[in-house]
Amino acid sequence: MTIFTIEGDFITIAQFLKVIGYISSGGEVSVFLTNNRVVLNKETVFEKRKKIYANDYLEINQEMFKFV
Repeated sequence: MTIFTIEGDFITIAQFLKVIGYISSGGEVSVFLTNNRVVLNKETVFEKRKKIYANDYLEINQEMFKFV
């Protein structure tokens, strides 16, 4: 599990995917969410503007992230 520190109150799914290098631009988010398993706190995510807060858990294709 990877620990990720949020700067500010939250980070969006799109911002996070760009930070970790899964996508290179915001235009790729919808395609990525359609073609990959993305689960936030046990709920599948399809919204590119979904907010991630401290203490949330995110799974991307079986890779786990915890946010602090």
